[in-house]
Amino acid sequence: MWGSRKGLVPALETVILHVGRLGSELRSRDRGEPIPERLYTLNSVLCGTLRQNFSSGGPLALFLGADAEVVIDANLKLAWQLAALLYYQNCCSTGLHWSRTFDAAENQILRCLDKVEDIKALLEPDADMRGEPVLWPAFIASCNASTGRPGWQRWWERLLSEYHSYIINRKWRLVQIVWQMADSVGDPHFDWVSFLEPPGEESLDDLLQSMDECLLDGEISVDGGSGDGSPADGDFNPSS
Repeated sequence: MWGSRKGLVPALETVILHVGRLGSELRSRDRGEPIPERLYTLNSVLCGTLRQNFSSGGPLALFLGADAEVVIDANLKLAWQLAALLYYQNCCSTGLHWSRTFDAAENQILRCLDKVEDIKALLEPDADMRGEPVLWPAFIASCNASTGRPGWQRWWERLLSEYHSYIINRKWRLVQIVWQMADSVGDPHFDWVSFLEPPGEESLDDLLQSMDECLLDGEISVDGGSGDGSPADGDFNPSS
């Protein structure tokens, strides 16, 4: 799920994990079933913690005399914070009837991650020698994007062209599936978390990962058959 954790502080990682668990519990409840007070309390604590630890300011550009790694870390830290707010919004605010207040975060995350990749490319032109790109904030922001989709499409395609990673490819495929579903239902606030992680079922990310692993192992051919040329069992064909 995570990918590179560069820029993610342990305290925020803990909050994100709690947000995911709270969201999962909310999604697993029957429609109309009363929400226990403990969930309201946990929600209030998580929301307060996210707001309290949020750093004001925007993306930081590399300037003459600045330490490039310090600039990278500052941008990644902000991207993680903004993505955590968006993730909370997606997982918890709808189920607990809280308002959506972080719509501007998507563009800020894109600007942060763009600057990080620009600096990394400046320091090391050979992408094979760079550290892994940070994907989780990008994935969260991309799934929420509507008018900002062109910028995110450019970002994912940039990463694919530079890093040639099947993990990046899988995340980008998931984002495109979310966009297709959001468009099909005509809802700019499509509940993509429930779509990707249905309660009690295998997540779509896990399904795509299993398919990718089979492709890498030669168990499934690109055209859908098995590695030995025989037809594949079933007709599952994830969107690309």
